[in-house]
Amino acid sequence: MPSSGEWNGSSAALGESISVRYHAASMHTVPDHDRWLSEPEADRLNRFVHVKRRSESRLGRWAAKQTVALMIQVPVEHGVLREIIIRN
Repeated sequence: MPSSGEWNGSSAALGESISVRYHAASMHTVPDHDRWLSEPEADRLNRFVHVKRRSESRLGRWAAKQTVALMIQVPVEHGVLREIIIRN
């Protein structure tokens, strides 16, 4: 199950309070299909030779897309996530 939250604290180095938001996802939450990926993302992932590398990259994109969707307040649905493109 994805986990989201916020941490509030202070930075001695900056001398001010800071707020950090986070969102985490686990491998078992990533759909087994690629309909939530944009075409360029799916093409890039399909070029990975090693399953582990592909799985980890899918997990990262899944978490990133969910985070963006939550931040811009759009539904976390496959059709919407497909429109969010994560570049690296």
